[in-house]
Amino acid sequence: YENTLRAVLGQDVFAAIEDTVSVVPEDRTSDVLDTLSQQPTMSHVQAYFAVAEAIGEHFASSEASRSELHACFAATDWARPCVEQMVEAIGPRVLRRALDPEETQRLAALYDKASAGGREQGLSAVLSALFQAPDFLFRLEVRGELEQDVVRLTGRELANRLAYALWGEPPDPELVSAADSGALDGDDGLREQAERLLADPRARRHFGHFASQWLLLDHVDDVENPPEYVSDGLDTTELNVAVQA
Repeated sequence: YENTLRAVLGQDVFAAIEDTVSVVPEDRTSDVLDTLSQQPTMSHVQAYFAVAEAIGEHFASSEASRSELHACFAATDWARPCVEQMVEAIGPRVLRRALDPEETQRLAALYDKASAGGREQGLSAVLSALFQAPDFLFRLEVRGELEQDVVRLTGRELANRLAYALWGEPPDPELVSAADSGALDGDDGLREQAERLLADPRARRHFGHFASQWLLLDHVDDVENPPEYVSDGLDTTELNVAVQA
């Protein structure tokens, strides 16, 4: 979740809302890796709502932030057409797929309703809705065609699965382009992209995250140093640090 926010918003915006993000409960339970957890609680829902609201408020409250969100916000008379352009530009990055025309229309209608309190409130409501959308919060695979009782993943869905498996974050533009061109439909194209992702430093970081949970290294700080009769006179004051390294 945090990796996705950073990838979509950028580090500066993420830093501005980081305090709110910190209230999101950890996904991991005692015996499940956080990447396997599929049990959101009410605390998760409330926290996701708070983060989405914080994102909307961040951009609504600052002219400079809005200009970074989309160039059309630099105009003093920006209105609904600018919000629609913004949705078309960032919507696919937020939802990790193309938006349906009906979705764009619903977001525009939401802007119309919320902007009764001011156009900034309208913009905030649209952004908040995007960052609470199921396709943002979850990796849904429901758009492929049914073939002999098996649903074939779309190119974008396959790109999402590959990027989150190897990087723990959304696909980059090159992977998205490969998905849209059909390059991921064949074994050669899929292998080429997988090898590219594995060669990236993000793959090493993500594997380190997995390994630390798999080997319970993230719990080492809670382990007390062994008593002297076990250590047999050895200096164990930095043992926990050494294990994690």
